[in-house]
Amino acid sequence: MIVLSLVLLAVAQEAKETADKAIEGMREAASYHVKFTSKLTQKGGVTGSEGEAVRVKEGVLYLSLDGLGGKKLKAVRVAGNVFVYIAEAGWTDSSTDRDAARGWQNPDEVLEVLSKLTAGAKAGAGGTVTISLDAVALEKVLGTELKDSTGEATLTVDEKKRLSKLTVTGKDASGTTLDGEVAVVSYDTERSLTFKVDGKEIPLDKQLVAKIEKVAPAKK
Repeated sequence: MIVLSLVLLAVAQEAKETADKAIEGMREAASYHVKFTSKLTQKGGVTGSEGEAVRVKEGVLYLSLDGLGGKKLKAVRVAGNVFVYIAEAGWTDSSTDRDAARGWQNPDEVLEVLSKLTAGAKAGAGGTVTISLDAVALEKVLGTELKDSTGEATLTVDEKKRLSKLTVTGKDASGTTLDGEVAVVSYDTERSLTFKVDGKEIPLDKQLVAKIEKVAPAKK
């Protein structure tokens, strides 16, 4: 019995260490490029979004998102400010928008939430690690409030023990479900994202480029 307890303790500790290393490795990467999806399924129908993001460690996030309802978002978060592309006005400071480039749209914020929950990490199938999520954690991660809900995050790591994929699922008493996935495209290669509208590239304006350069100067 004592031997079994020690084995279970060792397995749990290994799961925590794997989760910690994967999360820290991603957050400390010079940059990373991810693609993500999210879906909310309830009695009234299905809503969701898909997109991609590039995060630069110094504090710049490039985000391109398409919603199932036709909503599109092109945004850059830099030094605590959010700039959103609006066709009629160009790149506009939207820092008062609390939801833009936050939560599921911002992988680093998701990782920050998970980093505080790794004490309960468990070994999953195929070498994955799972972390249980309560309603508060689910709301922070996926950006949608589901009362009396529970969920789970599953972390998949690559050969370097870095995070390669993150999936999150949640469900409440009414049967409403939340699903999300973040897949890493690359580490340490891309430091910006090319924005396009109707196939045409949308350049950043000079003021926004200057703010980005101040926070994360281009590598020479």
